[in-house]
Amino acid sequence: MERTAVVTGAGSGIGRCIATRLSELGFRIVAADIDVSGVPVSDSVIPFQCDLSGQEGVDALFAFSEGELGTIGFFFANAGFPYYEKINAADWEHISRIFSVNTFSPIYSYERYIGHLSGREGTFVVTCSAMGRTAMPGFALYSATKYALDGFREALRFEKPHNLRITFAYPVSTDTGFFRHHSTRGMDKPFPVQTPEHVAGCIVSAALKGRRKACPSKLYSFASVLFVVIPPVKWAYRGYYARKLDERYP
Repeated sequence: MERTAVVTGAGSGIGRCIATRLSELGFRIVAADIDVSGVPVSDSVIPFQCDLSGQEGVDALFAFSEGELGTIGFFFANAGFPYYEKINAADWEHISRIFSVNTFSPIYSYERYIGHLSGREGTFVVTCSAMGRTAMPGFALYSATKYALDGFREALRFEKPHNLRITFAYPVSTDTGFFRHHSTRGMDKPFPVQTPEHVAGCIVSAALKGRRKACPSKLYSFASVLFVVIPPVKWAYRGYYARKLDERYP
């Protein structure tokens, strides 16, 4: 498979670390972000500034990447953002914006990637979230966007073309500015918290090995089973963060 990759959301956090790790492994990378000032500097990393919240931005990314890389061996749909809030007002644009970036963009990118491969082998990687399986207080819309992606993955198992491998990643809270930058009143990151370097390393490793899932936190993997076996533990965990939300948004 071609050692070429597109990484979205590559200007910060997990995406930046994914691009860095791929560069260390000898990949040529198109690193896309709405702000490319944080894209890692390397001879093998090509920054591309674009807004992936609409079709035009995704189409532009594919056109640029095909020109620079030829065949895209790996596509990392990593771009996304959260809100930390209580939903207490009607705001269509607020809803539309987060779904456009977190859900519509990776789904449309998947459709474009199938066409780009035209039967060649490729790997499509999506940064989902542990909140796509365990919704958390304060993150109703963010969780909804990730639950939608997880449902998309479930169906794709039965209809994806044989030449395409798919990896979905389910990181827990990551020690970046990801949440802080989208919260007006501050927040307490849900436990556990991991470094972006660790998360990115797990995602890249899973993608290269062709694994269907990447779960960087073994503690969360254990807890997700515990939540099913002993549901009160799940409710106590979420209840704690519900009280934290009430403190921020009385």
